[in-house]
Amino acid sequence: GLSLRDIVQKREQLAARLAPRDAEEAARRAELELVKLTQAIELNPTDPQGYRARATYLTQLGRWKESTADLNATMKLEPTIPN
Repeated sequence: GLSLRDIVQKREQLAARLAPRDAEEAARRAELELVKLTQAIELNPTDPQGYRARATYLTQLGRWKESTADLNATMKLEPTIPN
């Protein structure tokens, strides 16, 4: 049978092979969500929730400047945060 060391090594090899695909899939899904959120913002530009949600996906994709712009838009539309 396989030793614990062999099992761990095989799991690490499998994880290394799957990780890039998972990252690519996550990025693809985030891009699709960005399209949907942009459409929602265009339909209702005064709703801060759309900007806040889009900022989350932009941050995940490392698009910091765009994320910051959406967070600024959120704060302008919703200047106070409830306690």
